[in-house]
Amino acid sequence: MRGDHACTQCHAPIARDVRAHTHHAPQSSGSRCVECHMPPMVYGILDLHRSHRIEVPDGAPLDISEAAASLHAGDAVQRAAHALALVRAAHSTH
Repeated sequence: MRGDHACTQCHAPIARDVRAHTHHAPQSSGSRCVECHMPPMVYGILDLHRSHRIEVPDGAPLDISEAAASLHAGDAVQRAAHALALVRAAHSTH
């Protein structure tokens, strides 16, 4: 099974309001489940693979920073910090 359906078949509340969960436009790459929960990681020297740990990035500050930093590497520091603050705020209310 490919795409977000692999996740949203069990996480239906997230599928109903993707923007609230991801803080990205629903059709954008930032709203794909794998972008945060299976971020790309360096494997060896010459290859890049997605992590298969499928973690919740709010479990520890480093998880959030690593996932966001890898996805927002081209963003200004302030924009990335703002995105992290939004994610932390959203997940602290659960």
